[in-house]
Amino acid sequence: MKKKALFILIPVVLLFSCSKNNTQTTPEISLDEDTIKEREDFDTYCNEFFLSYLGNNAYHWNVFTVNPKSFGYERDENYKASYTTYLKSTDEDMKETYQMYQDEITLISKYNYEKLSSNQQITYDYIAGFLEKQAEYYNPENGFDDYLDLNYIDSNGGSVADFDSMIKGYHINTVYDVIDMNSYISSTTTAFNSYFEYAQDKIEKGYALSDKTIDGMTSFLDDITSQGEDYYLFTVVEDKISSSTLSQDDKNNYLPLLEESLKECYLPAVNDLSSSLKTLKGSLQESDEGYYSKYGDKAKQMYKYNLESLLGYDDINIEDYIKELDEGISSYMTSINQVILKLQLLSNKEYENFLKYVNGDLKLSNETDPSTILETLKSYASTIVPKLSSDPEIEFSYMDDAVAKITNTVAYYTKSPIDSSFKEYITLNGLYLNNDTDELITTIAHEGYPGHLYEYVYLKEIGISNVATLMTNTGHGEGWACYVEEKLYDYLADKSSSKAYKLYCEYSKYNFLVSYLLYARVDAGINYEGWNTTKLTSYLNENGFNGDVAEELYDQLIEMPTVYASYGYGSLKMHKYHLEAKNKLKSKYDEIEFNKIILSHGWAGFETLDKLVSDYLK
Repeated sequence: MKKKALFILIPVVLLFSCSKNNTQTTPEISLDEDTIKEREDFDTYCNEFFLSYLGNNAYHWNVFTVNPKSFGYERDENYKASYTTYLKSTDEDMKETYQMYQDEITLISKYNYEKLSSNQQITYDYIAGFLEKQAEYYNPENGFDDYLDLNYIDSNGGSVADFDSMIKGYHINTVYDVIDMNSYISSTTTAFNSYFEYAQDKIEKGYALSDKTIDGMTSFLDDITSQGEDYYLFTVVEDKISSSTLSQDDKNNYLPLLEESLKECYLPAVNDLSSSLKTLKGSLQESDEGYYSKYGDKAKQMYKYNLESLLGYDDINIEDYIKELDEGISSYMTSINQVILKLQLLSNKEYENFLKYVNGDLKLSNETDPSTILETLKSYASTIVPKLSSDPEIEFSYMDDAVAKITNTVAYYTKSPIDSSFKEYITLNGLYLNNDTDELITTIAHEGYPGHLYEYVYLKEIGISNVATLMTNTGHGEGWACYVEEKLYDYLADKSSSKAYKLYCEYSKYNFLVSYLLYARVDAGINYEGWNTTKLTSYLNENGFNGDVAEELYDQLIEMPTVYASYGYGSLKMHKYHLEAKNKLKSKYDEIEFNKIILSHGWAGFETLDKLVSDYLK
């Protein structure tokens, strides 16, 4: 997924089964009986863990597998799908959940790590890391508060917008899929109503939502209501049914049921939630806005935990993290200043062309067709990553305007089933991308080749476990996708003989990197250090950025603590890994071989990547 970043730089002219049915291991001459049994037992454990990880959840099995039965999943005859619903969390719930994770940790700890194959060790690390972070959160002694985090409701449509994305990504392969989709749509009556209960409980707990958050959410909901049966989900459902392999009789029987559920359940639930939320306006004084910055040590504890989970660190020092962000910003700004100095070396004509690129009169890419862009990016990908053995069909689609105009998501990639390699899906925000061809090519690199889509397909091809393929560390995922954007600017520059074009590529690269990094730094300032808009404005102006965006940036980041760390810190880490490798290996540095190491353990967190890179360089 790619998030928007405001242009904040001052302008130059003065942004499952654990194994794939069988764990693949490195061939060995001979193994003793104990080791063989340990590995067989661990495979059995992984199969059971995979089943519990996806759970009795129709959506997970629908999206991540084509044939759930091949992974051991047996559908309960009484199962009825329902969309994410808020339930009150009690102290007893926390204790029971904590004990469940502790029991699972005890179970996995019984396996002898040293006897496992290298592939199994990767899987072990993923599972153990996941269980340990979950146990930390639910441990009553740690005192985490479920109501502190913003969930279900936000200015970008919250869980209602997520529901739209879920339906858009749903596959229709069998009659059960249609039955489950209808159940999901019908369940919105209960689910959406529970989000109002959640908002009420937050107020009671002392975490009221601001009017800006409520206004953003209800604006999205009202937009849906105003469209009625013209809302795009009706067309999405109709297209899915008509293009499916269901019999014509089934299509004729089920399509009216789905449309009826949208009319009688989904639309009324959207309208009711909007009306209910509007009654909560005024529950938080404007002077008290700020969310995390108002909640003291509780918020700092939650911020640290979420940061560790996103970046893949067991115990992160926030002060060191902030220092690293500051140093990265300083380094990138130095690089930008060096670009500006190079302007003096351009001829008058080249200088004028550079300014045309800055002002948008000239473009790095004029291509508007995503499929054509993809072919260019496949050529680019061959310069930094191994060639894929498969060539899946890639389908591009666009968000509905109601979603596109409220979300800060530029595009997103939807993971394909792990037992299929035929088709991949990328969704674009047309309102943001249709008039910006430069952003379009970098976004498709981020989401497609050689970004998220490439990495996911590559992981399926190299045969690491399904657990390691599906479990995604967001810092790694977004950091990698940002790195391929960074390298794309270098690739485009190398393909051109124009000095103005080359210099603008270099400028754009560092502006892109510093923008995401600045978002991560400002996020820490607001949500951990407690900055207000006055402090934020001063910080931006004093460091050479555009202080005029402070209020907009503040309103955005108080709703999503740590989210931009995945992009800012993630891109910084990937940049530093490659820079260190180039400096140490010199002529021995091989971009493709080094990236094999980066991708070798799946979307692994930075604690794992730190060790992988260190060992490789040694």
